[in-house]
Amino acid sequence: MASATTVGFYIYDVQTGKKLTEVSVPGLNSKQVLLSYGDKHIMCLYENEKQSYIRLFDTAKVLAGGKQECFCEIGAPIDLVFTKAVWGPKNASIIIGTNIGKLMTYDLEHNQFTYELAVHKGEILSLNMTYDYTMLMTGSRDGYAKLVHPETFKTIREFHYGKPCRSATISPLFDSQKHQKFHVICAGGQDAKDVTTTGADSGGFEMKMYNIVFGDKLVELSGHFGPVHSTSFSPDGHAFASGAEEGYVHYHRFPPEYFTKKLE
Repeated sequence: MASATTVGFYIYDVQTGKKLTEVSVPGLNSKQVLLSYGDKHIMCLYENEKQSYIRLFDTAKVLAGGKQECFCEIGAPIDLVFTKAVWGPKNASIIIGTNIGKLMTYDLEHNQFTYELAVHKGEILSLNMTYDYTMLMTGSRDGYAKLVHPETFKTIREFHYGKPCRSATISPLFDSQKHQKFHVICAGGQDAKDVTTTGADSGGFEMKMYNIVFGDKLVELSGHFGPVHSTSFSPDGHAFASGAEEGYVHYHRFPPEYFTKKLE
């Protein structure tokens, strides 16, 4: 699936690359699209007339074609803008990040916000949950990435990235019996429009890997010359990809020594 500023979102067949269908939303300016656990539902975060919304769709009905109506719409409070969202446990809730650094929980059973907490001092740019729903990682314009409790949003660890943290992703090896790694990769950098006044070297486009348990920075990787908006580990945790505003996607394969005690 891919969100777009011209339609809503597209769904593709990953084996053939064929576009299966497209779904429109009001205003057409979609920011994020995400499948639920089990792939039964689709969440789309979008903006329309300076207001932000989240719409939920039934995957089977979307793929069947015809009239594609959402079964739930969540509107942001007037003083807030939704920036990122993830599904909660059992797809019973949605955790939403906002432009003022606040995290919110929306209960889908009772259709209401049930909890909120100010976690950052700036816009939340990244929100990622581990597959077992035990760890929630945030990244913010305030220069910090934080590991927070998925229910209480209490900060467990914080990592000072130094520039706007646009992506913070936890390695899937956190529960591996053979190569357990409690690692997070943080990436981002200042806005591209500011690079002309400060220079690319001070843009903060480096990717940094931290040990989640001790908070130590393990390694720093460069290569992009624009803000890094996305990082994603491979399912086996042996590699990760990064995508930046300059238009390139980089593939990074971990060397054999990564799986030794040298990088715990």
